[in-house]
Parts: sequence; structure tokens; C-alpha cells
Amino acid sequence: MKNLTLILLIAFTTNLYSQSSNDFLNEKIGEFNIETFNRLRQSGLISEMDLKFLSVYTIGLIENDVLIDTLTYGQILDSYFAYKQQMNAEIAKSFNFGNDSIFIRTPSGDKFFAGMGELSLEKMVERELEKLPKNYADKRLNRDFRDVSQIAQTISDLKLDEMTALLFGNTIFILAEKGKNLTDYKIGDFLEIANKIKNSQEFQPFIDILN
Repeated sequence: MKNLTLILLIAFTTNLYSQSSNDFLNEKIGEFNIETFNRLRQSGLISEMDLKFLSVYTIGLIENDVLIDTLTYGQILDSYFAYKQQMNAEIAKSFNFGNDSIFIRTPSGDKFFAGMGELSLEKMVERELEKLPKNYADKRLNRDFRDVSQIAQTISDLKLDEMTALLFGNTIFILAEKGKNLTDYKIGDFLEIANKIKNSQEFQPFIDILN
């Protein structure tokens, strides 16, 4: 935890958010509780996932006698992102299977870094997108991606394993990020891409990491 304190001190000198238009970043945090950082989330400065990790990170600092109540919101953000960058560097070193970054999306749309692979998840989705069949034997998979409740019911009926469900959701997120019209695709298309990625050699090293 000494490293965290060092990172905190370094962050004080950088003050990355000092020019932010969010005036409250220069305010002292004061008494800390789990709800303290909701303002950062509501202002769009951190994601839902970062909100949880930032709270845990701050508790760690408190346990090591860092006086959180004397810090500003900007200073704690600087410190947290410096720490997060350090952790991502450690992940890249520990899980290094190529030159492309692998980012996994959570159900809330957040992304976390899983390591380095031969191909990014985005590139794998693009590759499999070009090889989709015209129709699927299971008629449920030929339904268009339109009715959300129907899609949820179909996914439930299919009883997907956790890894397939994760990649199914990530495929949808990635295509949406790329500006694709999701209604142009069948439910089976997302499942087809998910299964192809799960069984690809490029993704194999991450199966155990994510399980």
C-alpha cells in the first residue's frame, strides 16, 4: 500500500483535473462514505464500474492513514486514475498473448482491460461479421433484433453458458459502438459471432482468465 501513497503524492503535483469545468473538483471531499463519489458519476467523470473501484481504493487509502477529508475530488481522481494505469500495466505484463488490447464490456456498458491478445475483441467481431449464415436451423435465432422482451426470453430459453452470454452481450455492445443498426441483424447472428470468438485460438488464453 506504500505504492498507493506514493501515487497519491505524485497525483497532487499533476492535478490533472485543475482545469475542469466541474468546479466541485476543487472542493474538499470531507467525511467519506460510499455515496461520496456519486457526484463524479453523475457528472460523467467516472463510469459505474469506476465508482465501485474508486470507493474500494479510497477505503484502502483510509486504512493506511491517508487523510481523505483533506483532499479534493480532483486530487482523489488523479490518484485513482494513476493507480488504475499502474494496474493495467501489471495486467498487460501478466496476461500478454499479443499486441492488441482486449477490453471486455460489462452489462452496464463499462469496459475493463483483460490483457493483451493476438486480436482485439473488436477485430474478432468484425472478422466473424463477414461470415454469417443466411438462416439458422433453430427458428428462434432467425428473429430480428427488435423486441427487447422477446430477445431476453429467447436468450433465457437458449440457456447460454456464462462465457457465451458474456460474448453475446459484448458483440451487441461492439456493433452498437461501431454505429451498426442492430435491427439489421438476427438474434442468431450475435450468437454465431459469440460462439466463433469463444472457440477461436485468439480468445482461448482469456477463457480461464475470465471464468
